[in-house]
Amino acid sequence: MPIRHKGVFRHRAAFALLALVTAACGGARSTGAPTPADRGCSALTATPGRDSATVVLTWPVDPRNATRPTNPGERFVFELGYATLVRVDCLGRVMPALASSWTVADDGMRLHLVLSDSARFWSADRVTAADVIGSWRAAGQTRLADNAVVLSAHVLRVDCNVFGGAATDGCPVLTALGHAELAVARRRPGTRWAEGTGSYVMRESPGTGASLRTTLDLEPVRRSELPRLTIHSVRDADARDLVDAGAQLVLTDDPALAAYASARSEMLSLALPWDRTWAFVTAVRAVPTTSGPPLSETDPDTIALRTRSSRATLARDVVRSEARASEGPYWWRDLTGCVSETQAGGAASERPQPGVVVRSDQPTARALAERLVALAPEPQGNARDSLLAILGPPGVSLDRRSTVIVLPPNDFAARLRAGREAGYIVSMPRYSLAPCLDAERLRAAIPWLVSDFGPRLLERTVPLVDTRLRAVVRRDWLGLTMTWDTTVTVIPH
Repeated sequence: MPIRHKGVFRHRAAFALLALVTAACGGARSTGAPTPADRGCSALTATPGRDSATVVLTWPVDPRNATRPTNPGERFVFELGYATLVRVDCLGRVMPALASSWTVADDGMRLHLVLSDSARFWSADRVTAADVIGSWRAAGQTRLADNAVVLSAHVLRVDCNVFGGAATDGCPVLTALGHAELAVARRRPGTRWAEGTGSYVMRESPGTGASLRTTLDLEPVRRSELPRLTIHSVRDADARDLVDAGAQLVLTDDPALAAYASARSEMLSLALPWDRTWAFVTAVRAVPTTSGPPLSETDPDTIALRTRSSRATLARDVVRSEARASEGPYWWRDLTGCVSETQAGGAASERPQPGVVVRSDQPTARALAERLVALAPEPQGNARDSLLAILGPPGVSLDRRSTVIVLPPNDFAARLRAGREAGYIVSMPRYSLAPCLDAERLRAAIPWLVSDFGPRLLERTVPLVDTRLRAVVRRDWLGLTMTWDTTVTVIPH
């Protein structure tokens, strides 16, 4: 039985309360494709005649991750350069993108998609059905590629239940096709950037200063009404210099930078919906051996209060980003309808090293890990007094001998797969178009955590805090909208 995932678009209610969208965002979900005049997810409209804009991002953008974004900066850039077959907006409405139309056939078992004549690569070559399936296979989406068939040059068929999930127009896979990781690209040997299918073509340009990480020039592809974009991926100090130089959009998770940019009268600060959950995952479920009643046998109201208070303290006092105590619903709570593509996950070490491992490019993870270790008990102390014992469910064995291990992304990924340390801080998306697809990705990254999509994921995962971004934009300069996963993107004026 496929998953009926009810929480994917719950954020649209919160989104409607923001200044980011028009009053139309508070209405009922549309049952059909909106008309061009329907701007229910429009963030801001731009004044015609603005032909260029400067965008500041505070995360690195790596072309090797094209169609598989690893941070908010890459999500923003890849959304502009790489298109999916359908687009899903902030209200969960499915609209045409590379596919101009679709029909559900064979009693809801198959989805037929017709590619638009305007579906083109950056080179102007028309996208074919074979290109779509080849792109999915090259990106590692073998299950989807194996369950797709070329019917003609510009028509393909996809099995409706390949991922499971909530049905849209009678076919669960339709909504999933709007997932960023299913964007269509053409990878060529010897090129840094995969050739995209989106509204912009990307070109790297020399940095304007020694401390700049990356500067990208984005040129509209056959869309003269879109502005040219210069995108700077920089450190926070360089970001302030670019703000002073007149940047039109700053996307950041640093409240201090957002406040600095929004201090100008021509800038508007927009709080985006909560989009990431930071969680502690542990390889081994340990049982406290100290005396005294376990926390689970004390007053439930007291435990709930201590849990909420502890998470709120982490969000308020520990995390530099705009944060709150983590709140559900979590898409990984019910994966019973998923059928795994891979072998069952392996077991982690029975004697983990007493460390908490984090990625070097995730300051939020490091701050959380340092606080968890700092509040761990003495080696012979009462484990029930640790912060993790309060947050539960795992009674993981951390004590004052534990350390925080900071590793580069690739090294972190290897250590996470091995599962030899007591715990790891990981970032999870709060929303999912295809929970089974995202669970499979999680299983590939942490095989000891996700075993047959059963209860182990819940037993060994402790959600800590949620974080969100701020978009600080120059008024009337850029037209912005928002996708299903809260990614802000540029629209024509």
